[in-house]
Amino acid sequence: MPDIEIQPLTLERWSDFEQLFGPRGGYAGCWCMWPRLRSKDWGASRSAGRKEAMRAIVQSEEPPGLLAYLDGEPVGWVSLDRRERLEHFEYSRKVKALDRPEGLWSIVCFVIDKEHRKQGLMGRLLKGALDYVRERGALVVEAYPIEARGELKSYQGFEGIASVFERVGFVRVGGTEARPVMRKELA
Repeated sequence: MPDIEIQPLTLERWSDFEQLFGPRGGYAGCWCMWPRLRSKDWGASRSAGRKEAMRAIVQSEEPPGLLAYLDGEPVGWVSLDRRERLEHFEYSRKVKALDRPEGLWSIVCFVIDKEHRKQGLMGRLLKGALDYVRERGALVVEAYPIEARGELKSYQGFEGIASVFERVGFVRVGGTEARPVMRKELA
């Protein structure tokens, strides 16, 4: 894959985020709010409200993720944040925090443009995400990918693919075989 530019999502890049996510807002109108809402709040929300909620996060806090660009066009997204700000995981019965190491961040979601899948973009975004969180004081990074079994369809694997995380040094620390919890310590 040619040179990819990776940039934090800021208000100046909001239209690129909208372009990548499309008029429906990515997976099921998510606008990447699924990891940021408790399950009950997710069920009560709608796409337009999720989009506005993400825009408010972009306006008020540090960027909630990174955009990947190829020749100036947005082609990928990775969502990341400090673990305590991701309510889906904070209140989940299925993905309870194993422990609370200082400086814990999570990488929770990828959106890859359909035309650019299967070209290593997830791995490039993951490496960019690790650099980004390291600069912000992350000491440990956690992820909740899937173990890919066969050909993925549509948006399957949006949480990431375990083998991609393993290639950059993440290890399994919990979860299940199909849905591991993985961590990487950043020294």
